[in-house]
Amino acid sequence: MFSVCIAPVLLAIVGMCAAADTPVQLDVYYESLCPDCMQFIKTQLVPNYKKLASIMNVNMVPYGWAKSTKVAKPDGTFDLTFTCQHGPQECIGNEIHNCVLESETIARSLELFGCMYASKDYTKPATAAKECTSKLGFNYTAIDECASGPLGRGLHLRSGERFQALTNPKPNFVVWVVVNGVHTQAIATRAESDLVGLICDTYKFKLNTFSYGRFNKTTKPEGTFDLEFQNATQVAGTLIQSCAMEIMPQDQSLAFLACMFKSAQYDNADVAGKQCANELNLKWEAIEECAKGPLGRGLYLRGLEHMEAAIEECAKGPLGRGLYLRGLEHMEAVKPKITWFPWIIVNGQHTDLEQQTAEKHLAKYICDTYT
Repeated sequence: MFSVCIAPVLLAIVGMCAAADTPVQLDVYYESLCPDCMQFIKTQLVPNYKKLASIMNVNMVPYGWAKSTKVAKPDGTFDLTFTCQHGPQECIGNEIHNCVLESETIARSLELFGCMYASKDYTKPATAAKECTSKLGFNYTAIDECASGPLGRGLHLRSGERFQALTNPKPNFVVWVVVNGVHTQAIATRAESDLVGLICDTYKFKLNTFSYGRFNKTTKPEGTFDLEFQNATQVAGTLIQSCAMEIMPQDQSLAFLACMFKSAQYDNADVAGKQCANELNLKWEAIEECAKGPLGRGLYLRGLEHMEAAIEECAKGPLGRGLYLRGLEHMEAVKPKITWFPWIIVNGQHTDLEQQTAEKHLAKYICDTYT
């Protein structure tokens, strides 16, 4: 049977994707049995971590107002003893937390801490840990060996050194929350009641906007190159939006893009851009100069490179293989069973006659079929 491969003609693809910038760094300095610390971990950090994980890195430091004492040993080495604000059980809890954080991911650590704080025995961290490790599939023996041995005490000391190194400002309470290296009272207050809002407002991202249009690379006499678009109007909006995102603060550029997308003049990017810039009191001249100059074309080329890299990453990674598997599952579900390619289905139906007709006169067949 005659076969033909029909590829869709790509006239224009206009897309925007959020490309992750540096995740927000959240540092949490706490004590394992401090009521305010437990409240923050139970109500803010544990329930919201999964939704924030892609834009937030978390570092937890269990120590607080504990104090360490060096105890000399006969062989010339030393050991450590600790006293903790909420008693000996808190020291045990700190060491358990330190050991878990040392050996597990932050996601798994938070899962265990959330379970421990929900236990009726939460004030006895070893008992709560034994109960929860059994429920969640952790190795309690390894955690206990670490927490009750020199490694646990060493990790506890290291956390103390990190806590005591904070000087700008110096902590005067716990839980002490630091976001991107900064602690203020406003950050502390919001973290304890709206961690999601705090992290999302702090997170900075870049939008890469890209519109596919044919272009040539033209070499200039001095050996540099430029881009020459075959249809400049096709990419005008992309150039304008790319420039707005490059030269304006994020809140202004997002408002500008939203305005352009809603504009009745959206198909005329220059008109829509100028109107929106005037409406938002933005400097249209600066945006226009960028869009029509080499910076705009350079930003376009960078967007193309980002898109190609994203496609390659998908194709080589598990997502690409997952999409392949989904396609295979869809293909195997087709009735009647596919026996050659291309297998043409129109309105959910496949017959040999429809296949032959479509291969010979596709346009007429589609028009005759359309109702």
